[in-house]
Amino acid sequence: MKKYIFRIQVLLACLVLLLTFRAGGEIQRGVKPPQEGLKGKSEIILKRINAFCTANGFKIWDVNTENVQELVYKGTDLEGDLFWIRGKDFSMKFEPSSGNLVECGNSKLETELTMIDNKTFREFDEPQEQRWTSEKATDIASNFALEVLGRLSESFGPAKYEFDRYSTYSQKTKTKRYRVPYWRVQFPRIDSKGYEFQMEYLEIQIYENAGPISLFVKMSSRYEQEEGEPLNQEQVMKIALDYAQELRKRGPVAGMFRGGQIIVKPASAKLEIVKPNHLADLSELPTSKVIDLNARLAWVIWFEWSKNDPSDARKKGGIGVWIDAHTGKPLGGDAF
Repeated sequence: MKKYIFRIQVLLACLVLLLTFRAGGEIQRGVKPPQEGLKGKSEIILKRINAFCTANGFKIWDVNTENVQELVYKGTDLEGDLFWIRGKDFSMKFEPSSGNLVECGNSKLETELTMIDNKTFREFDEPQEQRWTSEKATDIASNFALEVLGRLSESFGPAKYEFDRYSTYSQKTKTKRYRVPYWRVQFPRIDSKGYEFQMEYLEIQIYENAGPISLFVKMSSRYEQEEGEPLNQEQVMKIALDYAQELRKRGPVAGMFRGGQIIVKPASAKLEIVKPNHLADLSELPTSKVIDLNARLAWVIWFEWSKNDPSDARKKGGIGVWIDAHTGKPLGGDAF
């Protein structure tokens, strides 16, 4: 999967944690844990997880369900409040209105797999061998999600995957070291025509020698699909370029591009469903308070940016603009 470093959307996504499996629900504040408690709900989920792990020869989630905390997770303005059960070995989050699971993770197993004596990361001189095919990894991920969630929405597209061989580099010894690798499998949220939602997905993390250790659901926006065909790329290109030039001159990312020029030919362009942030109208980087949850189908167009000054360490970057695919109006953008 493609990675961008320090992109606004990626940084914001760290704040927008795990939202509702029933996308588009009302944001709830001030909820209280149910009188019957959350422990019983978590034990049902654990039984499903361990049934799957046993059937597939993976390590079960041998976690301590005693002395757990039942809390309300005070989420952002995008996600609202979530019920949160947190123990020494694991955690789970549920949506208050539906009771749907939106996050579960086994910190105990991950620590056993990746660390020595809970202090030092396991590292290797050479990257560890990939034993599974991508087809096997995605099949395990989809079956795990089906078992744990009880159903899978039809609004998920084909899997995207990465076998993550995380590495570190020591400036002192000039050596590269590799940590325990794992599969990250994402199923992007899509509409009925197959257009993907930006930064909304179901994700499962899996270690080949142990099985799944976490599941996340990120589906925050409300969306009403427009009738009719979207504008084509040529119809929005002038609007997109003008808006990119506007972002270069004003708004919270203008300082990144001072003295540079936008390359008119776009680096990439695709139709994607976005949550508008109206970036040019802001005085600072967007936060969850200004993101519009009413998502729109947009042309997401990236322009490269460069400086001619060879003495400047930061010579290149990118400006992404979002243009409504039906009205042609700018909806915001992104930058790196």
